Amino acid sequence: MNNRVLYAILILIFGSGACTASKTANLEESVNDFFTAMRREDKNAALSFVGPEKRTEFFKNSEQLEAIHFSNIRVDTIYPDETQEKALVTVVMEYFSPKSMNLTSAKRFFNWEYDSKNKVWYVIEAHPLGSGPQLKSK
Repeated sequence: MNNRVLYAILILIFGSGACTASKTANLEESVNDFFTAMRREDKNAALSFVGPEKRTEFFKNSEQLEAIHFSNIRVDTIYPDETQEKALVTVVMEYFSPKSMNLTSAKRFFNWEYDSKNKVWYVIEAHPLGSGPQLKSK
C-alpha cells in the first residue's frame, strides 16, 4: 500500500512538472509564431494569437501597420509568472516607413495569458506594437 501511495505522489509531482514544461514550450512556440506573422505582415495569422476579447480592438489598431515594414523582430525575454498562467514578453522591433526610410528600433512589451479551457496562449494587447517607449532611430 505504501508503494502505491508513493507511486501516486511521484506521478503527481512529475506530471505537474511536465505540464508546466509543456505550457512553457507552448508559450515559446506561440510567441515565435505570432512575431513571425507580424514580421511577414500576415495580419490574419497574427490575429489568431490575440485573445478573443481584444481581437476587434487589435484589428482596428493594426491598420497603422500598413504604413510601416518590419526589418527585424527579436524576442528578447519571456517571463512567465509562477502560476504559468500569465507572461510578459519583451521584444526588440526594428521597422521603417517607406515614406521616410528612417529605421526605428524600439523595445516593446506584450502581455500573454494562458487559456486553460482551450489550452492556448493569447496576446492580450489591444495594440499590435504592444506597449513601451521608443528607444531610438538609427
